Amino acid sequence: MIHTKPPDYYITPSEKEMRAMAERLELKKYSQFMVRDLANVAAGGEIQPESHWVGHIRPSVTLEPPDSNGVWELWNGGYSNNRDEVIADRTQVAIRYHRNISDFLRGLDFEKIPGRTPLEQAMNTLKLLSQHEGGEAHDTDGVLPIFLESDTEGNETADTLNELIDDVESLDTEEQFLLQETPEPSDSSGVGSESDLQKMALASDMDEGKHIWLEVSRNLEASSKLQVRKSVKFIPDREGDEVRVRPIANLGELPKIQVSEYTLPETYRLYRAAAKVSPVRERVRREEKQQLLYILIDSSGSMSGEKIHQAGGVLMNRLKAVVSGDAQVYARFFDTQLHEEHFAATPSEAKALIREFEENNFSGGGTEITESMKAAQKRIEALLQAGKMLTRPELVIVTDGQDNLSELHREDFGLTKVHAFVIDNSRTELVEFARSTGGVGVQIQTQPDDIPF
Repeated sequence: MIHTKPPDYYITPSEKEMRAMAERLELKKYSQFMVRDLANVAAGGEIQPESHWVGHIRPSVTLEPPDSNGVWELWNGGYSNNRDEVIADRTQVAIRYHRNISDFLRGLDFEKIPGRTPLEQAMNTLKLLSQHEGGEAHDTDGVLPIFLESDTEGNETADTLNELIDDVESLDTEEQFLLQETPEPSDSSGVGSESDLQKMALASDMDEGKHIWLEVSRNLEASSKLQVRKSVKFIPDREGDEVRVRPIANLGELPKIQVSEYTLPETYRLYRAAAKVSPVRERVRREEKQQLLYILIDSSGSMSGEKIHQAGGVLMNRLKAVVSGDAQVYARFFDTQLHEEHFAATPSEAKALIREFEENNFSGGGTEITESMKAAQKRIEALLQAGKMLTRPELVIVTDGQDNLSELHREDFGLTKVHAFVIDNSRTELVEFARSTGGVGVQIQTQPDDIPF
């Protein structure tokens, strides 16, 4: 059933055109009626009022044979042997289904949907909807079961897809770089631009949990204690490549003051020098030290579902500092032991570390927090002593486990600031320890569809 009317200048896609576009976008199942509806609206068409189609519902309802007891199951879970009652039940279900589709079409913002043509936008919408439903948005008859679930499913589904695209549109350069897959050569010539394909891939990733990554990362940016920045010093050096202007330090530097100072009366010029406001030019060399960030991520078997996405958000936030050039990140997974160390000092290495995190199966055993943190601190000290251009070390730990922390002592961590993110665990020892170092300690309670920051 068609719920829309195309604009006068638009020809609704043919079955052949739909099939060709579906093959190019690798969409295996789709409702031809839904494609036409989506394409019509994307082209600027109208959504027909309910009165246009509701009269066709009851005549189109077909009734399957009753079970061996001569009864039919009703949509609400009850049973009936009354044929008219069952037909009325099926009719109401069909009305709800088509009403939800109309609400979905009405609520979807087509200006945000990637695609160069209305047909491509329609197929991209169905592909994203299919991925949102775990690949089962359409059954073999082209029906979309999602629109049978509740009276508000049409509006809610449109809102969800709009939000996914909004998330993608809101990504800054660093976020997009870290989350976006490296494009591979494709034979899908003529199917949208590369940016459209990337936008669809990112929207799918957001729907699979990376919207949690994004929100966690952005919430961490709001904390002043979690701000990352490199240290920049200018050291006087006659052979330096840069020149800086600074206030005069003492009268012995009078010969170094800028020439413009000699246009002033002598008494005033000497006063300015004595007050240490006269500008002096000197050659310097720049010394930059990046911040050292060491991250421990719990990879025990209990770290699953939303917990992994919370950890991904913390890691992504720290790696943004690598992309911006402000930090170097060392990361290790741990359970009953510390695993291989991963390192990121360049944007490409940061992106590789994100992929390494995604590929971890989080199937380890217990959680050894104390020894893992001690080992990480020893490694931090070794890196600083090795003469690397690193400063202001921070140790970040993300875990849902618990351990005896009586052997953790503040003085053993020197100048290292510890940040602890404890997921679904009511014990506060690790949180309190992190705060004692001047870091952030957060307890996270994960709940469905809730970002606990």
